[in-house]
Amino acid sequence: MCTAIKTENVICFLGGVVLKGINRILHRLALYTVGILLFITGRIRYKVFMTGLGNPPDTPGIMTTNNHQRDWDIVLIGDAFLRSWRKWKYIDRLSWAGRDDIFVKGYFSTHFEKLSLLIRFFFFHLDLGPILNYLNANPIRPLQLRHLRHLLMDAVKGVGDIPIAELLAKGWEQKFPYLYDLFLEYKRKGKNLRISETYKFRIWRDLNSQVTYYDITEKYRETVRMANITAIKDSLTHFSDLVNNNHMLYFSVEGELTTDGQFKSFRAGLNRIIENCNSVELIPMNLTYDYMHKGRHAVFLNYGAPVALDTNIDKHDLKNVINKHIMELQTGTMTSFLSLAVYKVWKGGKSVIEHYELKEAIQEILEIYRSGRHFYDKRLESAKYFAKRFKQALKWGAKKNLWELAITKASQSRAVLNLEKLKEICQGPWPFVNYLTYAVNQIPPSIIRQYLSVEEERYGKAVHG
Repeated sequence: MCTAIKTENVICFLGGVVLKGINRILHRLALYTVGILLFITGRIRYKVFMTGLGNPPDTPGIMTTNNHQRDWDIVLIGDAFLRSWRKWKYIDRLSWAGRDDIFVKGYFSTHFEKLSLLIRFFFFHLDLGPILNYLNANPIRPLQLRHLRHLLMDAVKGVGDIPIAELLAKGWEQKFPYLYDLFLEYKRKGKNLRISETYKFRIWRDLNSQVTYYDITEKYRETVRMANITAIKDSLTHFSDLVNNNHMLYFSVEGELTTDGQFKSFRAGLNRIIENCNSVELIPMNLTYDYMHKGRHAVFLNYGAPVALDTNIDKHDLKNVINKHIMELQTGTMTSFLSLAVYKVWKGGKSVIEHYELKEAIQEILEIYRSGRHFYDKRLESAKYFAKRFKQALKWGAKKNLWELAITKASQSRAVLNLEKLKEICQGPWPFVNYLTYAVNQIPPSIIRQYLSVEEERYGKAVHG
């Protein structure tokens, strides 16, 4: 009998080893597959130029962060890291921090409101959470921005499965009409509609509504808020544990898309993660989009050298360190050069500029980049490519009605600026941000100050005032 038990233990042990090995192979295969899909997807949409990523950092406790400008950022960054970490033998230790919305069923239904009922129904029940977890993605919670479905989940954790009418504050009937219809349906059957019974497809619009803690009765408000804060703390502790266990963690320090091209917002959660780490090296990265030409736009992914961080670093100091290193990685493009040149003319009160003047201005900016050893599109050093991109950018601006391209009697071409269009805040890659401001904000402040000849304290007012 003793022999039988030992044999059984050996078989169980060997079976566990085999299953673990199979899972490891499948896990890596899944990551490689995702890397290939991201590579293909990114190259269909953009011409991607990547520099700076190739050598592993000195310590295994590493984090990465970047400026967040497009929904496409994660596609391009994911492809880069999956391919580079394969060389470093870290591919199965890549971990990602993402908004908790995408880990909850029903998230994608908000993106298909105009499609058929069947498609909306499918995406309402689609749950990518387990798949994302298998690919080492982990949810992180925002403190303020909430949807009704998140708030209800926190309520179940905090106060239990209580009737919905007891949880929501006065006036909820008007704010959540679909939920109120479901409430009346249960009431006609002599039942109380409880929180756990609210996750229905027929009320998906209400479930995706933005809410605050003031939508909860005062009795439960603080309890539900603390349930959310506890979840946030648990997720941050989990990320610290990943770094301490030699996982590379991607964490977007901005937390949301930057609409005006500036790197400015800062998520305090990064500081909390670093505080609980044994040692940390940060890999900064910058994405610059060169959009002033038709077809596939160019995008430059520039990765900096690892920066060793003190785990006791102050929040303000951490913000300055990250700002400095990410701003230094901005890549100069024809889009940003031309925008800065036009911006100076526009601010100077002129409305017409000759083409040769624009070329000279761009060459001047390019020389500032060279002398300061800043990053820029090296292809612009070729006279042929420079002329091609300059022509494309001018045509792009004319198509957007930012300026008119005119030919004088002396056969000299010039750009007639549309001053009203240039300052329209609704004309840009994002609402309330014009094209010039967006492009100029992708140039390091030191270069803008030098080119505009403004002092440090006047810089902000000169560019944004």
